[in-house]
Amino acid sequence: MQDRAWAGLEEFLNVNDKEETLLIACHGGTIRTLLCKLLDISISHCWNFSQGNTAINRIFYNGMGEYDHNILNLLNDTAHVELLQGHV
Repeated sequence: MQDRAWAGLEEFLNVNDKEETLLIACHGGTIRTLLCKLLDISISHCWNFSQGNTAINRIFYNGMGEYDHNILNLLNDTAHVELLQGHV
């Protein structure tokens, strides 16, 4: 699954401006595998990330080269859910 998800994300990254903010929506298992890939963490740890429904994750993508470091700035943020619950 990680290889398929990464191929799709890589294609998406390649056709967009490097300075753009991109929104990617997918299932929790898929996002977990992508987080591992982007952060250079073994796929065996993908279930160590909690991912609530509609969770927001923010990663500053700097590339996948040997000396590139992608930065996880926000993980599993669901504060917007609480804000919306009173308005439904």
